[in-house]
This record gives sequence, C-alpha cells and structure tokens, in this order.
Amino acid sequence: MRRDCRKGRRRGDTVTRVKPGDRIAVEPATACHQCDQCLAGRPHTCRKLTFLGYPGQAEGCLADYILMKEESCYPIPEQMTLEEAALSEPLSIGLYAVKLSIPMRHARIGIPEVDRIAFSMDNMRRKEICIQNVRRRNHCVQAALNMIAGKLCDVNIMTTHRFPLERTHEAFDLVESYQDGVVKAMIEI
Repeated sequence: MRRDCRKGRRRGDTVTRVKPGDRIAVEPATACHQCDQCLAGRPHTCRKLTFLGYPGQAEGCLADYILMKEESCYPIPEQMTLEEAALSEPLSIGLYAVKLSIPMRHARIGIPEVDRIAFSMDNMRRKEICIQNVRRRNHCVQAALNMIAGKLCDVNIMTTHRFPLERTHEAFDLVESYQDGVVKAMIEI
C-alpha cells in the first residue's frame, strides 16, 4: 500500500530523465551500488537497501514531498493513471518471477498461502525439482510500466480497498493483518 507516483517538483542539475511537472512512477527501493550484491547485478538484494516508508530508512509516499534518486523515477504516459503507475511495483515483482522461470520447464509461479512448506528432498532430487525464491524485482519496473501503458494487463484488479487520507491508520492495519481479502489498499489524497 503506497502512493508510489507523483508529479515531479524540482530536479538536480545533473538529472536528465525527468523534469518538473512530469508524472512519474517511483521505484521505492534504493540500492547502494557498492556492495557485493549490487556489483553482481542484484541491486534488489542490496545489503544496504532502503525502502520508502520503512521506519528508519526513508520517508514514505504519504509525506508532502520525497527526495528520490533519478534512477528511481520513471516518467509515465498521459493515458496511464497515477494509481496504475503505483501498481507497477507489484506487477514488476511478478514480471521478475516470470523472467526467472523462463528456463524452467513446467514452471509454476505463485505465493504460497502458508509460511512453511515441507518437501521430500529425495523426491526433489530424483525429479530435479527446483525452487526459485523472488526478492522484489530486478530491472523490471520499466517493463511493467510498458505493459500497463500498452493495456497488456489490467493492474486495477489488484486494488481491493480504498481509504480516504484520514483513515490511513485503518488501511495500514488492514494490509498488515491481511484482513477482508485485501490485495492492495489505496489511500486517496
């Protein structure tokens, strides 16, 4: 649950990808680009990763203003709503899962409904069953935005709940406890 899209207000002198007034989607994770994970091309598993709205890391998208690196700002086309742009974040995670599954024949992609699953290692070994976990996304935000802009998928079905700003606390409680069939809750400002 985030409002990961905005209209840009100001930019630094070296910024070229976005300009003031652009409507943008925001990649909420910021990598250090110096640790072993980043240097291996895995900024999504950065050892010093900061995430918007995570206590002690970065102000969340409900702040009046946020400061983001240029690499985290993606211009969006006029026909895309700001809400659709915000939903590019979870879509990009799914795209990354698909990207990782492409070499796997008969791959199944999903999120288990339980925290723990037991497997027979002997059975997995004999059938050469592979399990691939996905941590956020790796260079998939623009592809997700392109899918949304091209109407290749309807991300709006992810929004199951809406809340006015004054009910923000209720929205966070709902999402945290996975109540009422919530998938994504949007806070309307």
